[in-house]
Amino acid sequence: MAFSQSSGRASPDALTTRSEKTATTLLAGLHIVGVFLSEAAGPGLRGPITPLTASAQGSGDWEGGEAREVVRRTLMDMSIVATCAVLAIAVLHLYILVLEMFLWTTPRARASFGTTEEFAASTKTLAANQGLYNGFLAAGLVWGAVAADPAGFQAKVFFLVCVAVAGAYGAATSSRRILFVQTVPALVALALVVAAR
Repeated sequence: MAFSQSSGRASPDALTTRSEKTATTLLAGLHIVGVFLSEAAGPGLRGPITPLTASAQGSGDWEGGEAREVVRRTLMDMSIVATCAVLAIAVLHLYILVLEMFLWTTPRARASFGTTEEFAASTKTLAANQGLYNGFLAAGLVWGAVAADPAGFQAKVFFLVCVAVAGAYGAATSSRRILFVQTVPALVALALVVAAR
């Protein structure tokens, strides 16, 4: 996601506004999916968490089993949110694949990447190749989301780091907007994956 027609950049205000909208939409979607999955888990996995339930003798301490259950539920919720974040990054990269491989010369893709009709036509093959790489990133993220640990965890970490590095390179060489669209969400998802471990 790093094509630019020239070294000139769009106005930072326009990029910030668009990036903020993208980030807000992504985070809202993650929240909705996380809530849905948490509720779908059912009462066996989720239930009311009462942090200061007194023991049978009336003391203010947590019972050992109850404290472990609260920690288990919290980690399960974090795992669901982390998996949703990884899948959201995968969907973003599938969208980029479609833009770069199939829609590169359309007005929508040209507006997204800031290219002219002539530039898009002359770089169509390069963009398709780049889109294919984004597809590989998406496939790796989906693999990490569905694979059992430790392979799933390792795949998520590896592919999220790849996305973050690619976004940082794109931001340095093409457009700072890529930093907010690709790198920041990948680092947030990486933090969630590591925290849920």
